Amino acid sequence: MKAKPIKALIPAAGFGTRLNLHCSKEVVPIAGKPVAAYLLTHLDQGGISDACWVIRPEKQDIPQVYGAQHGAMRLHYLPTQRTPSSLHTLDVAYPLIKDHFCALGYPDIVFPPCSAYARLRDSLISHAADACLGLFPTLEPSRVDIVALNGSHITHIDIKPSTPVDSHLTWAPAIWTPVFTDFLHSYVAQLDADNLAREIQIGDAINAAITAGLTVVGEQLAKTPVIDVGTPHGLKQASRVVRQWTHSDNPK
Repeated sequence: MKAKPIKALIPAAGFGTRLNLHCSKEVVPIAGKPVAAYLLTHLDQGGISDACWVIRPEKQDIPQVYGAQHGAMRLHYLPTQRTPSSLHTLDVAYPLIKDHFCALGYPDIVFPPCSAYARLRDSLISHAADACLGLFPTLEPSRVDIVALNGSHITHIDIKPSTPVDSHLTWAPAIWTPVFTDFLHSYVAQLDADNLAREIQIGDAINAAITAGLTVVGEQLAKTPVIDVGTPHGLKQASRVVRQWTHSDNPK
């Protein structure tokens, strides 16, 4: 794994329809910083060399705000037209990342300082896994992916379950190998995007990977939930919670 640098993927081609904003949700200020700056700091502290944003061409406020570098990490911007799902958005970057280990980060999800990507990388290596997901508790299991575990191994992802579930862990960041990247690319290629019963989620691809025999593990990174700034409730509470994390000796 040390032979190749880790490249980050940041999907940002959505429309932010849950919020009534006059800018891209990825640049909304939270506790004095644009929201994705928190993700970029997590990635940079994890030793990520390059991060590739996948954006729609009209979202030019993103490169204007974040520029070409964050700390030691270079930032690149890959334009795409509207895609059928976030999984299709990630696949736009396949030619750039197909031979590299990848770190996934959502620019509108904030979580506390927890050495996230270094821990995910170490867990990926120690388990000889194909992918490692960063886990957090959730108070709203019906709104997120719920992760079922057997020890450290993920056995299934329940996508926004409508019935009660045993687990109350969801995932946000991830690191995976080129093998997993190739699987995702093949999975997207076989989808009929014009005839999908619902929007395909990354959790669907993770389930398919597990069924195909790939090893996916989880690492709980904190005891506090992540905050989705892409929702009105999350946007309202984010600044207060982020300030608490910033001033806490132990935000985990």
